[in-house]
Amino acid sequence: KPTGTSISPITSFGVDGFGEILAVAGSNVGQVWRIEPGTPVVGTDCDANGQIDDCEIAANAVLDLDLDGALDACQELSADAAAVSLSLGGTQNLSLHAGAANAGALYLLVGSASGTVPGLVIDGQVLPLNFDGYFNFTLKGVPLPLQNALGFLDASGNASAAFVAPAGAFSASLAGTTLNHAYAVIGASVVATS
Repeated sequence: KPTGTSISPITSFGVDGFGEILAVAGSNVGQVWRIEPGTPVVGTDCDANGQIDDCEIAANAVLDLDLDGALDACQELSADAAAVSLSLGGTQNLSLHAGAANAGALYLLVGSASGTVPGLVIDGQVLPLNFDGYFNFTLKGVPLPLQNALGFLDASGNASAAFVAPAGAFSASLAGTTLNHAYAVIGASVVATS
């Protein structure tokens, strides 16, 4: 608000698409005022669109489907769901974003049930997964639970895969288990999510 300008009485409030507060003053019919912070908002803008990532997620939760607090579009590996029901079954779609420099390259997606630290060193790179039974199972390329775990990245360096849990196919004792996944671009870098 310009100095000396009154916006009272305020008759309603609202929030715009970026989470900024808007106010409408009754004495100034037709005027909408945006309330701005006194100091600039600081935060990450991973997609360089001029909007703070946290504000984008607050305004549109679908931008962080895996609920990890980061924009899915800026992650090398992202998911469309944070969890899958063992009893009802379900699918967690995974998006691989290796970058255009890796277009057409072969990738391999694997998983671990025992975490990401310390990880495995492969050809001088750290694959942030620990070796365990689930890692070995996914490495064998069995179609379930990972689909499209081995393939070629498209012209943009992207690919799609999925974690599929058919209803009742897994023991109820696995409820609450966290599975981490990562992929390696053969002959290039290793990228991951947890």
